[in-house]
Amino acid sequence: MEARTGATLTHVPRPNRRGLIEAAVLVALIVATAVAGYVYYGVRTARKLHDANLELERKIQEQQMQQAAAAKVLKAAEGVADAQTAGPIDGATDSDPKSKAGKSPNTAVTHRGELRFTSKPSGASVEIDGWSEARWVTPFKASNLAPGPHTIVFSKPGYVSVSRTSTVTRNRSVLVSQVLRASVTVFSISSKPAGAKIMLDGKDTLKTTPARIRTRAGEHIVVLHKAGYRDASLPAVAEEGQAKSVSASLQALPPLQMEEHRPATWRRMLGMNEPVPAGKGVVHIRTLPEGATILVDDRVAPLRAPVRWAVAPGVYHVTLKLAGYRPVSRSIHVEPGRVTTINEVFARL
Repeated sequence: MEARTGATLTHVPRPNRRGLIEAAVLVALIVATAVAGYVYYGVRTARKLHDANLELERKIQEQQMQQAAAAKVLKAAEGVADAQTAGPIDGATDSDPKSKAGKSPNTAVTHRGELRFTSKPSGASVEIDGWSEARWVTPFKASNLAPGPHTIVFSKPGYVSVSRTSTVTRNRSVLVSQVLRASVTVFSISSKPAGAKIMLDGKDTLKTTPARIRTRAGEHIVVLHKAGYRDASLPAVAEEGQAKSVSASLQALPPLQMEEHRPATWRRMLGMNEPVPAGKGVVHIRTLPEGATILVDDRVAPLRAPVRWAVAPGVYHVTLKLAGYRPVSRSIHVEPGRVTTINEVFARL
């Protein structure tokens, strides 16, 4: 009895297999969920990138179509043909555009390469091997070109056309960029008599005849202005790279009719002025030094300062000139029955 009582029996619990299986299943579900989420995220991200690329490609195509349409309208409005050759630019050579090819070179199905075209300024039309399309306006890309050399022509109204050769490499994209040079010409402008102010397309050139003026190719209007003569308006067409002579014989304006208004002798002796004629006003001009030439609305007056003369009421532009002195210009408003006075002291040049 004592031996049996003193013995101690230890009970070892058996592991719960069911709980282990449930834990393993739970872990497996968590891992599977994580993997599925990662795959879903990756697929979704790839789809977004694909959609973004498609949207970017669509915007590029729309931009190219808009630029092509704008370039076509501009060409039709200006009536300017593609510019001719005028020397090398950036290693390229200018040449006349080739005749149109029989079919588009941008149709290769296999063993093809890509050229990406840009220009400065943008909006230049591009020919590839003599073939052009409305959408081939920089910037754009041609992705179906056969490997090998291709002749490329850049053209834009107002700029010199440029022809160059670019090589297409199979399964590669090559950038073809071109800086265009503005096409210019020279007008050699003269007049009889000389010294006429030159206006080009409504802008003062700050030059007088005879003069040489650089301008862009196209149609222009040259206006020659000289005091005492009628303005001459001359249409002129500037051709690229050529000098053009523009000349005119100016027609003198009729002499200004000036009715001098001087008091009678007895009035001068008494310091009295002659009454202003009815319906007119009087202009009294005095200068220091005396003897200045008077121009009224660009017509030379027959008398020199000092002078008084009766004129019809109105606004007049008066210019006073004297050799060796700065000219003076004034706008005056002549009122009926009143005397308008101009007193000027010349400043030396």
